[in-house]
Amino acid sequence: MTSDPVARPESSRQQGLQTSESHRAYQPRELLSMRPPSSGAYSGGRPEPKRPDKPKIKHISQNTIRSKWVFLDEDAQQKVESMFRAVELPVLAKHQSDHKKIEAQATIGSVTKTLSKRIPKMPFPPKTKAVHFDYEALVKSNRDLQHRLTVSMQTTTVLRDKLEQQKLALASEQ
Repeated sequence: MTSDPVARPESSRQQGLQTSESHRAYQPRELLSMRPPSSGAYSGGRPEPKRPDKPKIKHISQNTIRSKWVFLDEDAQQKVESMFRAVELPVLAKHQSDHKKIEAQATIGSVTKTLSKRIPKMPFPPKTKAVHFDYEALVKSNRDLQHRLTVSMQTTTVLRDKLEQQKLALASEQ
């Protein structure tokens, strides 16, 4: 007897809805970590070539989530909700027709409403603060860190060049 391949995903989707409705709090099972792959030491005094970060999935046990993760305070919840509202404007500005704008606004509104209701029930890693949900502050902090990194790398390059010159001068004196 052959089964209909379209019916199987529908039944599994219904099973997923039944099991997810029974849980009161959102329980994530995986997190993405943006750590670069570990590599060996530098060779020849030159910096290692830059490699793009690859996301790695970390599996977090349910026991860890239940025992160590915390719920967000009111300030952080308000920051998340304001972040949801801020997403709406660029999406609406993208569409030219009024019909598509209304449809996009209704969709974003329903998703925002659903997520806003779930935020108080969602556990987050213990060190999560309200500042992590302030997009402008994160962008500014990222820009400042990139500037400091650029200055440090340029200084390191200059110092390495001077060190090489000093070594060559010392070798020529001997």
